[in-house]
Amino acid sequence: MTHQQLTPEQMDELYQQVVLTVQNNGNWYRTNRKGMAPGSVGFFSRASRPFIKGAAAEWRSKQLTPIEYGYVVACLWDECDLKWDIAGPRKEISRHMINYYRLNPIPDSYMSNEEVNGLEAWLNRKEGVVITDDLDDDSEVQPEVQPEVQPEKEPTMKTETIAIKHTTTINGVDISTMTTDQLIDAIKTCEMEVEALGTIKTKSKAINAKVERINATIAELVTFLDA
Repeated sequence: MTHQQLTPEQMDELYQQVVLTVQNNGNWYRTNRKGMAPGSVGFFSRASRPFIKGAAAEWRSKQLTPIEYGYVVACLWDECDLKWDIAGPRKEISRHMINYYRLNPIPDSYMSNEEVNGLEAWLNRKEGVVITDDLDDDSEVQPEVQPEVQPEKEPTMKTETIAIKHTTTINGVDISTMTTDQLIDAIKTCEMEVEALGTIKTKSKAINAKVERINATIAELVTFLDA
């Protein structure tokens, strides 16, 4: 569900001009020790309303919009260090809380549904959620039209004869280019590795497979040596 949103600049200005002004008001602190006793954002909003409106009036002549008011309430609720005895620890504003308020509206004297949108705007920013559209709730989202992809043409096979050559290398050296002495040395090295693997008492399929590969290499080296 998409609601009217606040820009980061608007949020920063509300914080500087309204939130901080309310927080510095000692009467607000003392009043909210009673207003927050039930541990409800709604009670907190109702107790804070005159102080929020007063701070906003000092800042500008235009009244706060519902979403602006809700955003200020969320900031104050999140940052206040008030303690109360009835409800215990302060609950964090969450998606679950906001969805509950949508299904069970708070009386407007406490917080209207439009003001709850301000709680959501605050939570979006805290969680890094970026709203990039201005769609109304009833607006239909048009699916993105994907360009038609033309099938690639299969390449035409040429009738030329393709020559395939397999090479065997030892440490990066093509054995077909090796001298007799080099081939003999390579055979010795392979035999020494097979002998070393044979001293391992532990039975292992991986070791057996490696021995088979080395023996195959030895056989190929002998073929080139005797050619």
